[in-house]
Amino acid sequence: MNFFPFFFERFDNPLQNWLLNGIITAEWLLYRGYAQRLAACAATAF
Repeated sequence: MNFFPFFFERFDNPLQNWLLNGIITAEWLLYRGYAQRLAACAATAF
């Protein structure tokens, strides 16, 4: 789920990589869930 590989080249600590990747993944899942709910609301509205 690493969509931003350029972020990870500047960190040598694998813990930082894991934390940053976890944050990005969580935000992506949140955004995807929000977009799906928005699409479902739009589908029921029309």
